[in-house]
Amino acid sequence: MRIPVELGADFMVSCPETAVADSPVHHIRARGNLPLVLQEDMVIELSRSELLENWRETCGLARKRVDHLMLEAAARIHSALNDDEYDAADMAGDAAAFFLLALRQKGVKFPCNLPPCEVRYFHDNQSGQAPHVVVN
Repeated sequence: MRIPVELGADFMVSCPETAVADSPVHHIRARGNLPLVLQEDMVIELSRSELLENWRETCGLARKRVDHLMLEAAARIHSALNDDEYDAADMAGDAAAFFLLALRQKGVKFPCNLPPCEVRYFHDNQSGQAPHVVVN
C-alpha cells in the first residue's frame, strides 16, 4: 500500500458519508452498515451489530488501556503499510479497532449515525512529539 503525506499523517482511516453510486461505500451505507476507508486503498465494512458489540467492549476499557490498544493497532497498521506483503484481514481488523478506540479516546459517546470523519495517526515528527491521533 502507498502512504500519502496528506497533512503529514502516517495514515488515515476515514468514515465517508456518501459515495458515488455503485461504489463499495455506497453499497455499505445502503445496507445500513458503517464504511471505513484505510488510506484510499482498503474499504472495510462494519455491520451494525459488529459496531455495537465492539463499541460496548471499547466503553468497558479503562482510559489507559484504550490509549495502549489504540497505539498498538496504529503501530501494526503503520508497519503493514510499509510492508509489501500484509494480511488484509488483519489490517482491516486493526483499522476498525484503531478507528473505534480513537473515537472513544476523543470522547465520542456513541458511534452510530456517525457524521463523516477522519482519524489520522502521526507516528514521528521532527519536534520529537510522541505518537498521537487527530480526529476531525
